[in-house]
Amino acid sequence: MKIIHTKSGKAYHLDPETQLEVERTNPFFNEAGEQTLPVTIPDSDHNRAILGYPEAPANRQKPSQNIDATIQDGEYFTACRQAILGAKRKEGIETTFYMNEGAFFGRIPDVRLTGIFAGETVPGITTVSQGISFCRNLLFNRHDIFAIFPVLTKGDDDEYPKWLNRLEYMKSNGDYLVNEGDNENAFNYFGFYNEFDRTETEGDYTISVAKGYCMTPFLRANYVLRSMFAHFGYTLEETFFETTHPFTDMVFVNNTDDTLVNGDIRLTDLIPDMMCSTLLNVYRKKFGCEFIPDEPNKTVKIEFLKDILSGDASADLSGCVDGELGLAFPGIYRQLKISSKESVKEGDQYDSVAELVSKFPAAYMDASSGNYYRRGVSADIGGSVTDTTELVASAAIPYLAEEKNEEESVEVPDCAIVMKKPKFKELAERKPGNSNPLLKYPYKRHSGEFPHPYIGETRALNSTVVYNDKENDDSVREKDTTAKNDEQLPMLAFVYPDTTVVSHNLGTVHNYTPFYRKLSDYSLLYNGPDGIFEKFYRPYDDILRNSMHTVTANLLLSGHQKLTIPAHRKVIIKSQELLINKLAFTLGGKNEPKESEFYTTHLYEPVESVLPEAERIPVDYGYYNIRHFWSIRVDRKNISQSEYNASPHKGTSIPVFYLPAPDTGKYNPGDVFTEKELASTFTLKDGTQVYLLITLAVVLV
Repeated sequence: MKIIHTKSGKAYHLDPETQLEVERTNPFFNEAGEQTLPVTIPDSDHNRAILGYPEAPANRQKPSQNIDATIQDGEYFTACRQAILGAKRKEGIETTFYMNEGAFFGRIPDVRLTGIFAGETVPGITTVSQGISFCRNLLFNRHDIFAIFPVLTKGDDDEYPKWLNRLEYMKSNGDYLVNEGDNENAFNYFGFYNEFDRTETEGDYTISVAKGYCMTPFLRANYVLRSMFAHFGYTLEETFFETTHPFTDMVFVNNTDDTLVNGDIRLTDLIPDMMCSTLLNVYRKKFGCEFIPDEPNKTVKIEFLKDILSGDASADLSGCVDGELGLAFPGIYRQLKISSKESVKEGDQYDSVAELVSKFPAAYMDASSGNYYRRGVSADIGGSVTDTTELVASAAIPYLAEEKNEEESVEVPDCAIVMKKPKFKELAERKPGNSNPLLKYPYKRHSGEFPHPYIGETRALNSTVVYNDKENDDSVREKDTTAKNDEQLPMLAFVYPDTTVVSHNLGTVHNYTPFYRKLSDYSLLYNGPDGIFEKFYRPYDDILRNSMHTVTANLLLSGHQKLTIPAHRKVIIKSQELLINKLAFTLGGKNEPKESEFYTTHLYEPVESVLPEAERIPVDYGYYNIRHFWSIRVDRKNISQSEYNASPHKGTSIPVFYLPAPDTGKYNPGDVFTEKELASTFTLKDGTQVYLLITLAVVLV
C-alpha cells in the first residue's frame, strides 16, 4: 500500500504491517461519509517534514484537517482528504483519511454561503433608479440568475400585511388614489408601488419611504447551488432541478426590504446568512436526494432515493460472503414524518393533516393556495342563503399519515412559507357607493385579494427607520431594524408568469394559480397529491413500514470491488436486493473479511401502505374543475301556530354548518347531505301573524 501526500508528491513512510480499516457508509442514512478508522503512521523525519512537524509544541500552525492525499493498494486507487488527529515524538502521527463523500462534505461545513458571494453586486447598477429599472425588467423578461414577484410580509397590524415588490396600476406620477369621477383611463402606468417616494403611518408617527425601499430581487436556487460548488472547485453535473419545470424557476426568497437603497444590489443581501452545509441539507432533506461526488474528477451529481429503490443493483456480492448472514428484525416498523425546522403560519398549528381532520372533518385543501378550509352554509327567515368559507389551517403542515407507528423524522433546515390573501386598509376605509373604479378592479387585481407568498418578518441591512411625530416635526426617534447575523433559514418558492391582464411574474409554493389553473406536476408543500411526500418520499415510507431489516455479512472484497461499489446503490446478496448501510474492508496488509451492514428492501407481508394523498383529504380544484358540486335548495311554506309551537327549530336563522368537499367518493349525485329546518314567525302590517317553516337541503349534483 502506498499513501502519497499530494502537494509534495512524496509517499509517506509506512510500517510493513500498516493497514487501513475503511467504512463506506450510505449517505442517505449516515451523516459521516466514507473514511478510515484512525491509524498511526511512523513519526519519521520524512513524515514530520511533509506534514509540517505537527508534533512540535512551538509549531504555531493549526493541525491540518484538509490535506490532499492519494491511497493506492493494488487495483484500488483513490484521492482523499487527510486529517491529523494527534502526534507524539518517537511514537507516531495519528491520522484519518476521508474518501469520496467523506472528503467532499469535510471541505464544506465551516463556510458561510454569504462568504462565497461577498463583494459581488449586480453589474451596471450604481443608482437607485438603475436598480428599479433592473427590477422592472425582471417582471417581463426571463433572467437566468434573478427573478422578482410580490410577497406579503408581517405588518404592524396582523390583519393588514405589508409588501415587498408590491405591484399597482398607477398614474404616471405614482398616484394610485384617483379622485371621484375618474375612470380606468386614469391608470396609465403599471409597475412597483415603491418606484416612487411614499409616506406611511405607524401609530403617531409618519415614515418617509424613499423610492426603491421594499423592493428586492430573488436569486434562482440553481444559480446559488452551482456557484457554491464552483467556489469549492467542483463541477455540478446537470441536475433534475435544472431540467424539470418548475424547479428550473425555483428561487430563494429573501426578506431584505432595503436592498436597493444604497444604489447597488449586493448578492449577500439576497441570500440567507447560512452555512453551505445547511444549503446542501435543504436539498437532501426536502427532496430525498444526495450529492454524490467524484473526487478524482471534482464533479458532483444529484441522485434520489426513490430512483435508487426502483433502479437496478450495482453489484452481486453473493460470492464475497464469508460465513452465514445475520438478520435482525426491527422492534417496531416506522413511518415517515417530514417537516420544516421553521414555518410561517397562521392560526392554529397542526402536526399532521390527520390531526387537522380529527378536529375539522369537513376540511379540504384548496388547490389555489394549498391552505385548508371548510365551507359553511346558513339561511335566514327570508330564505336567503349565506355561503362562506373558513380558513382552518395554512399549508405549512408537516407530513405525517397517522399516529400509530414510530416516526422516522426528516427535518428540513428551511422555513416553509405559505400563501395568504391580503387585506387592504385603503379599500376598507373607502365610503360605500364610491364610483372609484379602483375599488372594483385594478388594485384588487394586481396586488390582489388572491393568495401571495407570505414570508413573515422583514430585515433591514442597509438602513435605519426614522419616525417623525405628526404633530411636531422636530420630534424624531430611530428604530434599529438591522438584522442579526445569526444563521437564517432559507425560503424556497416557484415563479410563474401571470398573463391574464399584464404580463408579469408571480410567486407560489404550490402548483396551481389563484384561478385553479395547474402550473406543473410538483408542489413545495409536504402534503397533497403533488406534494413532497408523493413525489419524492413514498417509496422510502413503504420500506420503513414493511422492510428495513438489518442484514450483516462478513465480506471479502476484491480490489476492484473496493474501488467501484457505490455506497448509495443497492447490491444483491443471495438473490435479495439490499441497501448498503456500511460497507467495511481493509487496505494494506492481508486482505481480511470485514463485517458489513445492509437493509432489506423487499416489502414483507402483510404490506402496509398509506392512502394516496388524493384520497386522504379532498382537494377543491375550483368550480369548473370538479365533477360534482353541492346544490343548496331552500323551500318555504306556511305552517299553523300549533306546528310552530311544536317545532324544535324555532328561531330567526339556520346557524352555519359545514360541508365536506363534493368529490370525496362518499356521495353519489342526487344524495342529500343534510336538511336543516327553521320555524319562524313574523307580523304583517295588518297585524296578521304568519308562521313559516324554512327547509334548507344540500344535494350533490
